Amino acid sequence: MSSQSNPLRNIQTSTVFLNTTLAGLNLGLSFFVVPRLLESPTPLMLRQWSNMFKRTSRVFPLPTLFCALSYWYMAYAVRHLPSKSKLLAAAGALCFSMVPWTGLFMVSINKKLFKKAEETKDMGMMAIGLTQEEEEGAKSLVDQWGLYNLGRGIAIGLGGAVGLYSIVS
Repeated sequence: MSSQSNPLRNIQTSTVFLNTTLAGLNLGLSFFVVPRLLESPTPLMLRQWSNMFKRTSRVFPLPTLFCALSYWYMAYAVRHLPSKSKLLAAAGALCFSMVPWTGLFMVSINKKLFKKAEETKDMGMMAIGLTQEEEEGAKSLVDQWGLYNLGRGIAIGLGGAVGLYSIVS
């Protein structure tokens, strides 16, 4: 690492820091937020999920894509070191994998949850008027969302781990 310029070391450090922070925050949604949502009455749960999604969807994508681009830039910058360059490119790919993962697994769940949230927005906090099947369906979707979000968090976390390994190796 001593042969690398100071700006490149700064990019490496800040990218790994941002990447692992984002992974931790994203995993926190699945480990801490979703279980608390599932304890709430269905209309409240859907409203809380909708609010959580609207806020986090503004926060997570851009910095994660920035990490991917930073890793790819670093891979290009150290292309004379093929093993390090490949690791950095892989870290970037792991960060970027949230885009197709979201498209393949989560967009349809998001649409269903937003539809259910819209249907229940005038119900207040209690699930009066919802059948048991409707309540279970909504809770199942939130649970499924949490599970699929876990996949995104793991991929982003692995990107950070590979990025860190490439820096210290």
